[in-house]
Amino acid sequence: MRLDGLNINFEYIKNKPVLNDINFSFSGGDFVAVLGTNGAGKSTLIKCLASINKINSGEIKYNGENINKLNSKEKAKLISYVPQSINFPDVSVYDAILIGRRPYINFEPKESDYKMIDSVIHSFNLQNLAFKKANQISGGEKQKVAIARAIVQEPSVILFDEPTSSLDVNNQLDVLDLISKITKENNLISIMIIHDINLALRFANKFMLMKGGKVLKLGNAEIINKENLDLTYNVNSKIINFDNNKIVIFNKKENI
Repeated sequence: MRLDGLNINFEYIKNKPVLNDINFSFSGGDFVAVLGTNGAGKSTLIKCLASINKINSGEIKYNGENINKLNSKEKAKLISYVPQSINFPDVSVYDAILIGRRPYINFEPKESDYKMIDSVIHSFNLQNLAFKKANQISGGEKQKVAIARAIVQEPSVILFDEPTSSLDVNNQLDVLDLISKITKENNLISIMIIHDINLALRFANKFMLMKGGKVLKLGNAEIINKENLDLTYNVNSKIINFDNNKIVIFNKKENI
């Protein structure tokens, strides 16, 4: 299983590029953290991969096939997308998750669809919310429901735009641990925008550092070093080892 980006370029306004010659290659089991400052092009890239934005040039390929040649149903079976801002219709949490099965349902859900929903609800500890209105639960709860909906879609690639932004610390750990396990167990490719580098280091195995619409570095945890972080974020970083874990500490650059 491979997802490749080949010379991807994108602009909202002509002659004002937002993404510049983006290249990457990810394989099944990769949990990728996309890191960079606000305005680096992270969300724009994720939306291009989700076919929300249509790239101006380049190719996005899954197992060698250009995904933009697939129809909408085929894309929905291949890629699921969890946005940062979640808005649900006036339906129960159970039905909001069931929507993720839409690419596989021709007339009405099968018993296997319901079993999958029940399993994911249990995995995310959403039993107490299952029959509450999805548009009336908290922001953090909505985030967990949106991720659950993406997982029941059974994609090969899952795209996350800051999946922990509305979650408390305990739920951040639960959700990222679950995403990591699902990625490995199902040989998925998960690509996640995240601002907390220490959380990314704890769960991701691949890292993409972006700045100014370009990929500065792409690789494993070895690229998370002082030189690359200082360049990416324009800060003075320090990396320490604590309990066999790499921890990043940031300080503002001193004006000289």
